Amino acid sequence: MTMTQHQQNQSEQVPVLSNTDAEQSVLGVCMMDDIYPTLNIGKTDFYIHRHRFIWAAFEKLHGDGYAIDTITVVDELERQKTLHEIGGPAYINQLVASVMSFSAIQSHAKLIKELASKRNQIEIANSIAHGAWNGGVDIANVIERLSETSNATRQGRMAKHGLVDLYDEVEERAKNPIDVWGIPTGF
Repeated sequence: MTMTQHQQNQSEQVPVLSNTDAEQSVLGVCMMDDIYPTLNIGKTDFYIHRHRFIWAAFEKLHGDGYAIDTITVVDELERQKTLHEIGGPAYINQLVASVMSFSAIQSHAKLIKELASKRNQIEIANSIAHGAWNGGVDIANVIERLSETSNATRQGRMAKHGLVDLYDEVEERAKNPIDVWGIPTGF
């Protein structure tokens, strides 16, 4: 029996747009080093649901002015009543123990963001297809969602470049502490 083209396409493996190792690495490093504020990702960028809970705990802790480490994260997850759902303190400790390198953390965060963007684009495409099958597509909504996706990616890149420029300027000015700082007014 020969397979039809449709059956053949159905049997091919569809790649999963996630990277568990990158997600675990980012979470583990954030609990070992004060790098959380520099990463341009959000909880919805994580594919694995329990990682979203953990990132939400990071967001809450950071917002409340607490350090992000295994103790504070476990405590926050207990308060949010999600500790058991993510695998308990053992999983939090496993994330930290599995960290192999700090140096690639920005690349891992970028990978998580890129994969989330691809998943979002696929979700938008699926909603277009669903709308087409069911009698209509809300084009304005599709354009707005696509715009939000591309703007978020673009703004992250722009913010990174802006911070690098600011850092370079501060370093340059630090070399000459006698120089006057300020905004030129023309007076």
